[in-house]
Amino acid sequence: MDHEVDVAVIGAGPGGYVAAIRAAQRGLRTVVIEAEALGGECLNHGCIPSKALIHVAEAYAGLGELKSAGVTVEGAALDWPAAVAWKDRLVKRLTGGVAALLKAAGAEVVRGRATFRDSQTLHVVGPDGEREIRARHAILAPGSRPIEIPGLPFDGRFVLTSREALALPAIPPRLIVVGGGYIGLELGTVFAMLGAAVTVVEWFDSLLPGHAGDALKVIERGLRRLKVKALVKTKAVGLEVAGDAARLTVEGTNGVRQTLDAEKILVTVGRRPNLGGLGLENTRVALTGRGLVEVDAQRRTADPAIYAIGDVTAGPMLAHKASAEALVAADAIAGLPAAFRPRAVPSVVFTLPEIAAVGLNKAQATGQGMEAAEATFPYLALGRALTMGASDGYFKWTFAPATGVLLGCEIVGREASNLIGEAALAVEKGLTLTDVAETIHPHPTLGEGLREAAEVGLGWPVHLPKAGAKQ
Repeated sequence: MDHEVDVAVIGAGPGGYVAAIRAAQRGLRTVVIEAEALGGECLNHGCIPSKALIHVAEAYAGLGELKSAGVTVEGAALDWPAAVAWKDRLVKRLTGGVAALLKAAGAEVVRGRATFRDSQTLHVVGPDGEREIRARHAILAPGSRPIEIPGLPFDGRFVLTSREALALPAIPPRLIVVGGGYIGLELGTVFAMLGAAVTVVEWFDSLLPGHAGDALKVIERGLRRLKVKALVKTKAVGLEVAGDAARLTVEGTNGVRQTLDAEKILVTVGRRPNLGGLGLENTRVALTGRGLVEVDAQRRTADPAIYAIGDVTAGPMLAHKASAEALVAADAIAGLPAAFRPRAVPSVVFTLPEIAAVGLNKAQATGQGMEAAEATFPYLALGRALTMGASDGYFKWTFAPATGVLLGCEIVGREASNLIGEAALAVEKGLTLTDVAETIHPHPTLGEGLREAAEVGLGWPVHLPKAGAKQ
């Protein structure tokens, strides 16, 4: 036996590396096993690099908007290879930071792929050969991978995953995005802002399935400004490649077919858990009907020696959800009281403008048998939003009308991703409209919109002509 440890973490993404750090901090002998780069898909090929390029795209596209504010920029040009290199340097810096944090906590990194021989024995094959690790407990954090569509196999040249799209050597003149969810729209928006002609193909009857209509109206306005073409209730049914371009055949629910030409096709129809090749059949780990790992509140699987977190468990595939589960699993293994029972897990779509939501919307609340109302305040009525040229969007609280208890929040607009944290805290702690309305917010800021929306819900808004709560 090469290693005997208290905890072996499989995967070093935002769930795995956080679990390893916390377990080591608790005094447990810990190894984290990773076949690729530390930080996982999120840090290396998803969350961080995509947001870096979104920043580049917004800065470049925003130059034209400055003219109305009195700023004229002449001769501006995009150096795409330099932008990609800058993104890569950021990723390298952050992966180095993860390595330093693991080392400081006392967690050992083992390079390779792990397979369970039994519940407490892992066989690892890596660049330095093979080894066996005996672990009192294991934490599964292998993450997920893109789903491939039949007839559209990923080839890295014409049909891309988000990983290849974020590393393209040049902006494609034409880009087809198959899948109108958050990943597709985020990357489609980036390339549209940088000059690509973008077409989005979505099988459901609207973009961003699961989001309310009010948010979609704002996002669709932004997409129209970028000249993004959206085809809903449409699926990809065939692909031909000729020279340096691809021809995609799509079909609507009415049976009508059309062809779309593009240099690149980005497929973002969802992700599936990375559970293959782990040897789970040699353990007592059980899967749900959807192919996810069954876990309890401590993230313990049906095998008492194995825990699971992140994209392989039920719930949204979000980095911050995985990190929160990681802390629970590590503390549970250390014998501390811990349970994953959040009331509020925020989500963000980094489109133009952003969408951020937490908790329940009105339809979800009423669907669960609750009485619910909404209160909305527009960005257009915020002085700070106007000074930023960011008047499109709104703040919306969902609340219980009898008590004012906050059930959820949706923010659509500039900096929504940075504003939703306050709403998440309010929903998680069961605060009320009054709690938020009576909290002094600095002026002039975008965050005032949360207080203003709470005042709308209470029926005494100052900066709107009348109350806007909808019962």
